Amino acid sequence: MGPMKLNIRTFSFAAALLAAVLAASQTTGTAPQGDLIALENRYITAMVEANRADLEKLLAPDYLSVAATGDVFDRAQTLGFYRPGELRGASAAEMKVRVYGVTAVVIGRYDQTDKAGALWSGRFTDVWVRAGNSWQLVSEHFCKLAQNDSTSTH
Repeated sequence: MGPMKLNIRTFSFAAALLAAVLAASQTTGTAPQGDLIALENRYITAMVEANRADLEKLLAPDYLSVAATGDVFDRAQTLGFYRPGELRGASAAEMKVRVYGVTAVVIGRYDQTDKAGALWSGRFTDVWVRAGNSWQLVSEHFCKLAQNDSTSTH
């Protein structure tokens, strides 16, 4: 085989590989947004229902959370917090999802009613990492909104 045929084969292989990589990046660049919003809603439902099995699936082993107080909580502390009756309800809104390969960042608004009936509203930033075919929450950060926040949904 001459050098010209080898170069054409090499070029063809490289072009096919590049096309496959570009196609894969395009299909994973936008498709996960809906999945991640669904996971955020599943996470909130698991918190309210104190569904430990679902929380354990969603939270990565090295999960860390920064609370609105500035305290940092690990996975075990977070799992221990969500007990039956701890929350009356919660919801997320205004979610924006950005995907970077196997990592995604979700920001949004969070509203919850605690067991005493007090409303707590804030913003959150969640970081998800895809392992295989599933996403896990590795980190989140909350900040509390002022009571007179004009963007309140209540």
